[in-house]
This record gives sequence, C-alpha cells and structure tokens, in this order.
Amino acid sequence: ALTLRGKRVNQDVTVSPTSVDFGDVDCKSTSALQRQVTVSNYANSTGAAASVILAQSSWFTVADPVLTIPSASGTTPSSRSFVFGLKQLPPTIGEHTEQLTVNITGPETSTKTLALRVQSVGAIVVVEPTSLSGFKSGESKSFTLRNEGNKFVYVRMASSTPAFEVTSGRGLYEDFPLASVATAKLVATAAGPHSANITITRADSPLAFPP
Repeated sequence: ALTLRGKRVNQDVTVSPTSVDFGDVDCKSTSALQRQVTVSNYANSTGAAASVILAQSSWFTVADPVLTIPSASGTTPSSRSFVFGLKQLPPTIGEHTEQLTVNITGPETSTKTLALRVQSVGAIVVVEPTSLSGFKSGESKSFTLRNEGNKFVYVRMASSTPAFEVTSGRGLYEDFPLASVATAKLVATAAGPHSANITITRADSPLAFPP
C-alpha cells in the first residue's frame, strides 16, 4: 500500500462572478434589486481583505465596500460577499456599464476586475408640431407623436380648456417606424380667440423626459 499526501500552498483569492447584470430597469426609478459578488480565500494560513471603490457618479451602490475574509478550513475556502444595488436611475435610455477594481490584500496583493451592467428603459415621446393655430369653429387639426425610447408607452392627453378637445390616448411602440396621429378640435361655444395647452402624460411605462 502506498499513501500519498500533499498540502495546498496556493494562496489564491477568487472573485465570482466577475460580471453582474441588473437587467432592464425603468429610467428615473429606484429599484430594490441586489446582486452578490463572492470573494473566497483559499489560504489556510492567513486571512484576506477585499475592497471596492465606487465613484460618486456611479449608478450603483455597495452595502459594505470592505470585506474581511478568514483563512480557509482545510480544502474549504472562507467566503464573504459584496452586495451591490442601484441608485435612482437618471432620465437616460440605454445600456450602462461600469468597470470596477477589487483590491485584494493578503495573503498576496492582487487586483480583480468586476463589471456591473444595467439597461435603463423608458419612452421618449416627440411631438410634431409643437403648436397649431388658425382654427375655425368645429375644425380639427392633427399632430404626431413618436416614441424614440426603448419601451412601449401608452399616453394620455388632456386639454387645459374645454374649448379644445383632444384624442384621449395613444399607444406608442419603441422604435416604431410610423408616428401615431392625434387630433385637436376647436369646439368653441363663444366668439373670440381661444387657446389651450395639451398635456401629455404616461399611462404605464416611464417617460424619460416630459413631452
């Protein structure tokens, strides 16, 4: 019988996963989503420390930026986790990524790269033209709505005065090639000039900017 024995001397500290995706999150919203990144210490003889620094302008948060990881127990590493979250997203549409450095001190000094990603989604409603004039009593005139965002939105429209009626609502698809047509109609019951502001608000998905 031959007995073979060995002792692990690898002092490695690992970070897993090295990329974190928060998926689709509504623009201008605050999300409770969290993602964990685990730091594992394989060294039997000594503990380790890991730290990460987020810029003030970062879209992300970290619950505890510094971790202390005890030494491993035999072949079983000791592990601790960074918990990342999201700040309130800005009115920006599209993919946002940040590359972070995880600094490892002990048993050997090293750095690891960590990527954080989130996709900000919402609607950007463009109105053309932004003014209509020259109405005669009972006359209707049209304007168009277009969604230049990356999420479907259903919008409501309201007139600031009963002298004008406006079509009640429209669904706007993201990146839709055709604009949606709406109408404003003068229903004046008295002589004289009339004017109104048409307010457009969302009925479901977020608007990145108020139209």
